[in-house]
Amino acid sequence: MGKDKTDSFLQADMQKLRGQFASLRHTVQAMADREQQLGALVLPDPYEDETSDERIRNLEQKVATLLGQPQELYKPVLLPSRLTVHSVAKITDEGPDSEADYTDEKYWVIEQRIKNTSGTNVTDLAFEDKPSGLHVTATDLGDTATEGHALATDGSVYVLLFRGTGQEVDSETGKLKPVTHYYFRGPASGTYDTPDAIGRTPEGAEAADTDTWDRTNPTEGKDGVSKNILTGVGYHDAGDEKLYGYYCTFTFDSIGLLATISAETRYEIDTLVECP
Repeated sequence: MGKDKTDSFLQADMQKLRGQFASLRHTVQAMADREQQLGALVLPDPYEDETSDERIRNLEQKVATLLGQPQELYKPVLLPSRLTVHSVAKITDEGPDSEADYTDEKYWVIEQRIKNTSGTNVTDLAFEDKPSGLHVTATDLGDTATEGHALATDGSVYVLLFRGTGQEVDSETGKLKPVTHYYFRGPASGTYDTPDAIGRTPEGAEAADTDTWDRTNPTEGKDGVSKNILTGVGYHDAGDEKLYGYYCTFTFDSIGLLATISAETRYEIDTLVECP
């Protein structure tokens, strides 16, 4: 009888352990499924300069989220987006569904891939649109201060695209939701909304012009500079027998890069007359 009781107790303990193990396995699987569903909702890894209290708070929130506890028990903490290099992208002038181009610091970009099939590591790279690649909105960090839109959108500008996975508070639920942003730092560019016009005009004074411009010390209230530059002199015997000059207005942005060139303007220099 003693042996039978022992076996009975062992079987009961084994059954209990099996139940506990099954419950534990179910919990672990549920947590894994929950983790996958939540994705970026789980807080990003802490930054190096994060305090111990912030780390603890973030871990507590992560555990609470995974265990399905009410989010309201924890005050939402918005952390800066964590940037990672994503890919090379080409700037274009419309969205994937023919959406219009932006007018501020945002641009439409298309993910690229290297199309070189031969060569060495010193061969010039060539890119092409990546099949099923991203065609998304990205922000140029160089344009954020002025909210400008200075980069060419004809497909000639390629940038290194960064992905920032952060969080925002849902306006309806008040809970954190995952948000993915894309960023890049385009070629340096300035502004030329109100350029400083310097230099002479046609038929101006005979004296040499003394206007100067220094991008490190511009005229107050002005950004960039514009100047009329002589582009040619012409006389056509078969024409109206007048000597003409031609000039264009060259405009440079606030960091000295050429921004625009106007069409030529013609002006009369002299008219030929018969000698007496």
